[in-house]
Amino acid sequence: METNRVAVLLMTSPLVCRGITLHLNLLLFFVMILTKMKLGLLGPLRGAPIVMRKQYLSLIVDGAADGDQVRITSDRPGAKEKGGLVKYSPLYSVSSDYSVQPLPTGNGCILFFFSLNSYEIFRRIFKQFGDQKMGQFWTSNGWASFIAFCNSEGESWDIIKYCDGLTVGFEKWIIENWVVKDAKHNVIIQETGLTVFEGLDELEYALRKIAYDVVHSINNAYRLVQTYAPFYLDSVDSICKVFQEIVSATLYLMGKWEYDKFEKSMIAINSGFSHEKVIDVIGDYKISKKSIQDKLITLDQLQDEMVQIYAVLKSMTSQAFCGTAPIRNNSYRSGEYSLLGISGAYFGLVSIYRQVKNALCDIDLEHTFLKTYKEWPAPDILRVPNEYDKWRQRLDELSWPDYKKSGEKLPQTHHVLYFSNRLGFRETKHSISASYQSIAHACAQPWSLNTLTHEYAHAINRAILSSLFAQEKDITKSEVMDVYYVYRGAFNNGKKPKNLLQFFKVLICWAATCLAGETSNEGTIPDPLDPKRLAREIRRGYHLIDEVMVHLFDYHYFYDCEVNLFIRSAWASWLVLPMTMGRKDEYFLRTIMVIASAKPGRAKDRFEWSFDSLRAGLLRLKDCHYISNEAIDVLVKALDRRRKLLYFGYYYLLPLVDSVSKIMVSRMIKSRIRSDDKLEPDKNGRESYNIKYGSYDSPPIKNPIMFILDQLQDDIANDTNLPPMEVEYRSLWMMSVLCASLS
Repeated sequence: METNRVAVLLMTSPLVCRGITLHLNLLLFFVMILTKMKLGLLGPLRGAPIVMRKQYLSLIVDGAADGDQVRITSDRPGAKEKGGLVKYSPLYSVSSDYSVQPLPTGNGCILFFFSLNSYEIFRRIFKQFGDQKMGQFWTSNGWASFIAFCNSEGESWDIIKYCDGLTVGFEKWIIENWVVKDAKHNVIIQETGLTVFEGLDELEYALRKIAYDVVHSINNAYRLVQTYAPFYLDSVDSICKVFQEIVSATLYLMGKWEYDKFEKSMIAINSGFSHEKVIDVIGDYKISKKSIQDKLITLDQLQDEMVQIYAVLKSMTSQAFCGTAPIRNNSYRSGEYSLLGISGAYFGLVSIYRQVKNALCDIDLEHTFLKTYKEWPAPDILRVPNEYDKWRQRLDELSWPDYKKSGEKLPQTHHVLYFSNRLGFRETKHSISASYQSIAHACAQPWSLNTLTHEYAHAINRAILSSLFAQEKDITKSEVMDVYYVYRGAFNNGKKPKNLLQFFKVLICWAATCLAGETSNEGTIPDPLDPKRLAREIRRGYHLIDEVMVHLFDYHYFYDCEVNLFIRSAWASWLVLPMTMGRKDEYFLRTIMVIASAKPGRAKDRFEWSFDSLRAGLLRLKDCHYISNEAIDVLVKALDRRRKLLYFGYYYLLPLVDSVSKIMVSRMIKSRIRSDDKLEPDKNGRESYNIKYGSYDSPPIKNPIMFILDQLQDDIANDTNLPPMEVEYRSLWMMSVLCASLS
């Protein structure tokens, strides 16, 4: 610590040695106070803000006639002050020289500029004036991402010119003796017509109430998106279409709509895969007259989806648009960010999501799996396990179809994005959540936003698996019967599936059969299971098979098969979750399977290499910020004890893993996801933006995914354990770079 170094120097100084009496204790006390003030560990002395990277802007709402009070403090405000409710948000200086910060004197004005492109605003200022001028301005996590304190009206107009064409508008607070005397903004809210949905009044009362709440939230979202982020309108349109689907399907199942009316009301779009899937599934009831129990289960699922949409829509609108004009009326939830919100962080998520979405916008997954794969001849099924390496070589030598491009942008459903403290990173049919910690810790390995790509890969894989089998809980004996005799023939006499679609179904049946534990000797093929048992084992193994396939797409498309980066990133994110230590065997196997997929050589050698790579990667996580060394020791010991067990799991899943890597992973999609002509080779030959953290002198990026991976690589390579305040600022800076890519 800096304090300790100063103490040693004082104790050994010539002054002390010559016997000059100094009040060392008093002197050391002042040194400690000054040091802690510099590091931001103490609050302000005598109410004055300390010159440092971060300050808190607080608004004390006490209902007084003379107006709300404003405070700038170095420490986090309490929930109440002198009887008034406190809303506050952190502000950050964008200059490395904190001494030039112009903190307010209690009189003048505060300017808030609403922009997703604060990066370009600061870039203009830096380009013209350099770092010293930068120190006069502040940034935040909210829509008000460019903030200035002014002593006069004329000074404020000088600042406005920097933002020309880059803001939605601005808001000005006139301050007298720390009281907001006046507040004006020039943002014009775009009023939109009400969205009309069919059939709402025919829903049952409780569900009708939820439905109208959803409609209110959708119309509110339209107003805000049209005003602040018109590029995001397609996401709200998508929510409308999905919501109408759910309402229509519900009314049909309740017997209030005839099938013909239901079919005509559909807007032919659905999350994930087939845009006709809901019609097909509900149509089954008309044809096969399924049981009342099945119908009720489906009704419950649809109603649950409606509730989910309402919940995530409320999260989306509050996180994307709280802190907009007028600021005092549009506050975020209580606590940190309650004044200005987290819109900048939210649209950082959007930039990553849209990069992947745009790369896949014209890829016809439905045509590829249900038509191309049905027409493409299948390879042989592995019959003699000891000849696995020859079988894989034949797989490599054959040519396989790539995904079909439609030639135009296909109708798509967008997930609703939001941050969640409870769920962390999670993908569902209609939403993707990111860890709430990522707002302030996006540059830290456990909460890096690159985990979002894994969640999107779940959506891709749901589309793939739904073309092979029903969803996990719906796999029954009848579901597997269409492939059962091919599966038996492949096991008993090496019968070849007739097409690629059957081939992958048989591989999943193979993996589920082996994972059932009927055999534990390498080179032995277990006997095929009966249909009922097979369906049960597919359900049991579905989660593991799904996760392994998702990691394969993530590893090949986003990580470019960089082994150390993948291990470090995956395990850093897993080790902050309480469930990881209880499911470590599953996480070991997932990692080994994925990194082995891109490794050439014999199956046995690939396992040994993958096992050793995982072990070395875990050891490299020692002394990593946020991760316990004791946890690493426990994991490495457990890994060593399970070497043989993991080899059997590896052996069972390897045919599926190699087939997915060879046939389903697309070079075209990978190129689209990772491309940007601004990327340049770094000193290690890796494609990089070469943007120094915290700088504003580089042009905006085009590829958010590559930027996030770039920053992650930099953090790992330099082992940057930044002070907490700098972690927050770096994360905010990263979000501003990501948001600039949306322009």
